[in-house]
Amino acid sequence: MKRHNRSINHLNNEDTELGTKKLISELDKLDNIYPVKTPNIEWFQQVVLVEKKQLRRKFIRELALFLIVALTLLSTYLVAFHHFPLVVFVIQIVLTILPIIVLTKKRERIADETDIH
Repeated sequence: MKRHNRSINHLNNEDTELGTKKLISELDKLDNIYPVKTPNIEWFQQVVLVEKKQLRRKFIRELALFLIVALTLLSTYLVAFHHFPLVVFVIQIVLTILPIIVLTKKRERIADETDIH
């Protein structure tokens, strides 16, 4: 029995080696028919540099826009708070209560719609 298993394993190993060699030769033939053209490494580096520059410009533009808007809002708030403190407090109260009222109304409307269906 052991001798039989050894011969089967030996045949399996030979078949595997032959299959592997045949696969490699066929893949080599395929490579010869359709050669693989790899891009130049300088081209990849150039693409990466261009992309980095574009991302940096975009970041700087967005940062500048953010800072301009933030400074405008803060300066407007400070001027309003300094000259019209009562108006600022009323606006803050309204902006705090208004979302609560809107959300409550929206929930009621959704609840009514689900009750109908």
